[in-house]
Amino acid sequence: MVHGVAAAGLDFAVLPHVAERDSYWVAKQRANAQQAQPVPPRPYEPIEVPKNSPVGVVNAFFAVVIGFALIWHIWWMAGLGLIGTF
Repeated sequence: MVHGVAAAGLDFAVLPHVAERDSYWVAKQRANAQQAQPVPPRPYEPIEVPKNSPVGVVNAFFAVVIGFALIWHIWWMAGLGLIGTF
């Protein structure tokens, strides 16, 4: 076996037959030519978006407080953080 071919990761039991320069690209083009045309997109509809609020940031802060307190066994701080998350 030629060492250059094995080193390149092309260690085939039987060499594949290649008819085109880039057979993967040709296969994709054939598949695209046989596909039906895409359906036109539906019109946009308004959606309900919640108002901005700091609840996520406050909740994340108290989650960090709880994590810190539980790691270092500071039970009064864990209780305070637990109350703060609610």
